[in-house]
Amino acid sequence: GEQSLGTRRGREYARILPPDRLLTETDLPKERETPTTIEDVTSSLERTVAAVAAARNADIDDVRHLLASNATGLLGI
Repeated sequence: GEQSLGTRRGREYARILPPDRLLTETDLPKERETPTTIEDVTSSLERTVAAVAAARNADIDDVRHLLASNATGLLGI
């Protein structure tokens, strides 16, 4: 998520992991009682995808497609 990609170590992991091992997540909700909307989650995931793309020096649309493909493969859909 965004928190791990905010660290040098997190960005390095995103950079060196094999493409077929990359997944993403959101760090939301920040607190149990904090209301979280679908827009909050979508925005968080988009920022995470952008951070992964930046760490890998890759096109954001390519990374978005890669992450979606990895997630659907993992979930069997």
